[in-house]
Amino acid sequence: MSNPFATLLKGIAENTGTGAATKLLKVYFDENQLIPMVRTWNFVEGALILKLELKTDRAPMAINEIFLESPNNHYLLPSKKNFAELSNNVLSGGAKYMLYDPSNKNAYLSSFIPYTGESINVEFEKISTISVVFTDIESDIKNELSKWKLIFRYNQKLLSFDLEELLAETPDLLLYMKKLGIDVEAYVTETTKKFSNW
Repeated sequence: MSNPFATLLKGIAENTGTGAATKLLKVYFDENQLIPMVRTWNFVEGALILKLELKTDRAPMAINEIFLESPNNHYLLPSKKNFAELSNNVLSGGAKYMLYDPSNKNAYLSSFIPYTGESINVEFEKISTISVVFTDIESDIKNELSKWKLIFRYNQKLLSFDLEELLAETPDLLLYMKKLGIDVEAYVTETTKKFSNW
């Protein structure tokens, strides 16, 4: 199946020269949009965990940076903390971290790659899945979502999204897991009780 845009470009190049085709190509790729989707999230004790799917609408894109903007214009960079990994160590009290990020209990969520500040190449027609953690958030973000922004920097541009819009009707991690038949809170209570009796 031929690409209609490529066919159009070929026709323009043949009829008006490659200069016009090059200009059209530049306009087309300049309009390339990043489409982020939050699959699930959690906010516990000053830590915001986002499970993000990233895709573009027409071409590959390199994301240089992801950060969070607070209501008073402070910027938070992603943490290197991986609560899902911490929750694996049940013997050293890691069970409590299941309440932060229980993704290791689900094959789909455990495939999300921890994001720690490096560049990400988002391929066209392929979804990139990342897990982003922001820590040391001093306010109750749940009550002021519309005042917080998630910002992506790419190609010297900034793309800003209201957290309230991104998280609209998106279940938090504990509810997401409960819908899959895993009661994380009951698991943590049972596990903590079991190990405290040893």
